Amino acid sequence: MFKQTLSKGIACLLALGLLGGLGWAEKRPAKNEEGSKGTQASQSISFEEIERLHLLFDGPETLEKTRLIQKWRSLPREEGEEVFRRLDLLNSGVDPSIVKDDVKLYKTPIYPKKSILGGILGIRSGTVIAYGHLLKPPYYVERKGEEVFINGIRVHPLMSNPNVKIKMKAFTEEEKRQREKERKEECETVNALADYYLEVKAKEGREIASKKLLEFAKRFENIEKIEWDDEIESPFITWKHSKSKIATAIDYFAYPAPPRPTKEELRKDRIKLAKQEKESCELGLRNNRILTFDYSGETGGMDSDAKESVINIMENPKLSNKEKIKKLMILLAGDEDTAWAYDDTAKSIFYNYDPKEWKE
Repeated sequence: MFKQTLSKGIACLLALGLLGGLGWAEKRPAKNEEGSKGTQASQSISFEEIERLHLLFDGPETLEKTRLIQKWRSLPREEGEEVFRRLDLLNSGVDPSIVKDDVKLYKTPIYPKKSILGGILGIRSGTVIAYGHLLKPPYYVERKGEEVFINGIRVHPLMSNPNVKIKMKAFTEEEKRQREKERKEECETVNALADYYLEVKAKEGREIASKKLLEFAKRFENIEKIEWDDEIESPFITWKHSKSKIATAIDYFAYPAPPRPTKEELRKDRIKLAKQEKESCELGLRNNRILTFDYSGETGGMDSDAKESVINIMENPKLSNKEKIKKLMILLAGDEDTAWAYDDTAKSIFYNYDPKEWKE
């Protein structure tokens, strides 16, 4: 959610398989029929329990931790996804009062800009929904270096939610030096392993090379455990200094590692990507598509009649708030099976909906 990376606690649970079988435990899960329909035994989980589970993640296994995880696993898929997102935010250091309150989390103002140039060159077809708000045409798409804007609102790279303040751990100079030393040793070890594997593979074949590699790895003091995955032709390594003890996949064993790009090469790549994004936005609007952009990273394009559908959903007095959000998710996804992937965009629209904004 909101571009957060998985905390080590959640990632550790996933890696250990404690959440195995959950349709909502991965970013792009396969449909979990049981999770989708729920079970009679499923119970809701309070925010206080979510906070407690957050505190227990990095600790030892306890009966309380096991009970909360099992309760989480029993939830219907959408509710389980919601717990997952809130845990991820808590583990990223976001204020619990923000994580608990959807209004504080999703309601954000934006300030589109009108320009003379936009009035002349702007695209009058299509629709743009940016961070829960409907932008008014004409749409002037412009690139400024590595960034792309529509009517003055940045859509590439996507903006960060102003309500979500990530608290990054401050490392001491000694900790920084130690982390850098560990990263350097990891790199040197992996390169040595890759060179050895490729050399033996060329002479004796893949199967023998993989077996010899596991023996060869024993001479490196910074490796706690190494396992071979033949399907991806790569080892999984657990480093001794790693507190989370999560095995890391090394992804370039089947070929020499590519050289690291320079800062200038990276800058050129970002500019190239921005140019492509600008062209894509312009093409979508000219084809009368609805373009959506959200803090969470959820983007997409829908048919132009979706605008009226949003208004009909939001102003239907027979629907509860939960039902409105669900229908918005389905509208954004195009089908019910993948609707879970648009929860953040749907909530951004719901909590920022202004009839004047949408009906003008």
